[in-house]
Amino acid sequence: MLVPTQFATTRDGVTIAYCSEGEGPPLVFARGWITHVELLRGDPKLAGFFAPLKEHFRVTWFDNRGNGLSDRTVTDVGLDELVLDLEAVVDAVDAEDMVLWGSCFGGPIAATYAHRHPENVSRLILDGTFARGEEMSTAEGRASFLALFDTADAVPDATFAALSYLTGPETVQAHAPRAKSSISPTVARMLYTLAYDIDVSDVMSQLDVPTLVLHRRNTRAIA
Repeated sequence: MLVPTQFATTRDGVTIAYCSEGEGPPLVFARGWITHVELLRGDPKLAGFFAPLKEHFRVTWFDNRGNGLSDRTVTDVGLDELVLDLEAVVDAVDAEDMVLWGSCFGGPIAATYAHRHPENVSRLILDGTFARGEEMSTAEGRASFLALFDTADAVPDATFAALSYLTGPETVQAHAPRAKSSISPTVARMLYTLAYDIDVSDVMSQLDVPTLVLHRRNTRAIA
């Protein structure tokens, strides 16, 4: 039986959707950018990834503001606001002394949280992520990528298909419809613009928690 989706409220009044499953000490998974806690449950690959973790941990994952079942009516999103989302979820599930796993665009959020609240984090995992967004691409590459969203309101299917192809060509058929259902083109562009502007290198150099860094070979999400 599936555990129902629950909701937490951030300090600035935004509603955040999250799920917790499994038994054991807390592990909080910050994924970002495009998420939908209910639709991701139906992803066989993600379910297979979480299954062994849930045998040893109480695993919590969530939708950042602007995503999935969380508050979609956001007008501005910055790193501080995304950290508020994580703070609200951690408080809601009472995840003291947790393992904090930041994957892809969730890495800077997790690292910033761990820097601000080291007393709550026993272990930090940074998986396929980055410290300086500008290093992910050239200026021309960044402009070309963001241009995907210029006609998104008119042709959203094509936009999300192209976005999905760039990050994982083998999963376009499954991922593109889910992405379209998870986030608006406006918020997606906002978040990817933020990604290129993020620089948490100083934060990462000051982390005072045991940290494991993972990176898959040939990944297309964060090269």
